[in-house]
Amino acid sequence: MAATIEVIKTYGTTGAPTEVTVTTPGLLSTNDNALPTSSPVSVPPSGTAYSYECWLRFKCTVAPDNECTNFKFWSSGSAVGTGLVITANSDAVDTFVTPVVTVSAAGTRVDFSTKDSYDKIDVVGSLVSGGDKSDFMIFQLEVGMTATPGNKSYTVYYQFDES
Repeated sequence: MAATIEVIKTYGTTGAPTEVTVTTPGLLSTNDNALPTSSPVSVPPSGTAYSYECWLRFKCTVAPDNECTNFKFWSSGSAVGTGLVITANSDAVDTFVTPVVTVSAAGTRVDFSTKDSYDKIDVVGSLVSGGDKSDFMIFQLEVGMTATPGNKSYTVYYQFDES
């Protein structure tokens, strides 16, 4: 039978995290799962403003015949906009901690726009049973003072192998 894999967002605090299935997780000014339009990150008058880290991972809800492995994610390879950078961790992060609204220290940070279909980021995980979860993908928006206000969108692509 074909597996069902969902993308889930984890937020809240280290000792009492909340997990929800998401299709539009948003990079927010709040540590929750609000709509991006209700919790935007403002353009700062100087320096850089940060979104809270957005902790995402894969969760198996219907088990595969054998396993799901080789998880990868990447961007379109395009920048989000002037004065805006989305960073992502390029290595395994297996333990959730309370998201920060300062420069993320979760994993090795890279400019996500540099990770395209030719240079994907690996996510550790071998999902064999319902409830199994991969390691985390952690995103953060950096907003510089040259950014223009307004809603922005980005797409995260992902793939995995199922056997």
